[in-house]
Amino acid sequence: MAAINSLMRYLTDAGYIAGNPLGLIRQRRRKMAMENSGSPLAVSTTDETEKVERFLDGEMWAAVTQAIENMPQTNDQECAEYERARFIAAVLYMLAPRAGELESHRMNSFREERGRWWWHVVGKGGKKAKVPVADDMLQALMRYRKFLGLSSVPKRTENTPILVSLKDRSPITARRLNQILKRIFFAAAELLPPESDYKKEKLRAASAHWGRHTGITAKIDSGITERYVQKDARHSDARTTQRYIHEEEERWHDEAQKQHLPWEKRIQAIKCN
Repeated sequence: MAAINSLMRYLTDAGYIAGNPLGLIRQRRRKMAMENSGSPLAVSTTDETEKVERFLDGEMWAAVTQAIENMPQTNDQECAEYERARFIAAVLYMLAPRAGELESHRMNSFREERGRWWWHVVGKGGKKAKVPVADDMLQALMRYRKFLGLSSVPKRTENTPILVSLKDRSPITARRLNQILKRIFFAAAELLPPESDYKKEKLRAASAHWGRHTGITAKIDSGITERYVQKDARHSDARTTQRYIHEEEERWHDEAQKQHLPWEKRIQAIKCN
């Protein structure tokens, strides 16, 4: 069951399936355990534990961008890998797409309307939506297209994939996207300081879907109004968007730092081995 669950979680992160069906089994088992034992220890799910935690914070994302900047650029192949990695990072952070959406959509999904750019996307369940393209994202798109030898902005008839294979410019798959990001995330983990071991582990476990969570979280942290973040993320339920809001928890945790352990020698170095 653990192996199957791991497989299902990978397929979910890679965008091949909408959700992990084993999650329902785990929830049922927890409920049954709680009902049978009546013990507080059986309570394993609360509103707090349902917060989205599979995202990269500022320090981890800075390591990701540094890892990309550290990529070699001594020949055409290496330059192509660098420019694609840079564009992937921009898309994940600014548009918060699902991996499967980057595989299936083309450049003409970026469209200008009344002087403003939008990304038109067909998401889960065939739901159509559009996401505003901020100026920084538009600049990243124009840079990547210039490197590919394309016009600065796409035409409505253009069929170039959003992310292209370096061999034949066919669309890269969600699986290939995860492979590219895994290498970047592992390199980024090595850039973190020793005291951030737990963040290194998170980076090594991250996937393309973590990039979507990171983008949504970054929108909230940047101060974008929650209802617009909901529209950007294409959440049908506002409660889904609220799972990305950690502000109250952070204030709560900061308040906890006011309490100190009343131990006279707590600052002294350890003398016993």
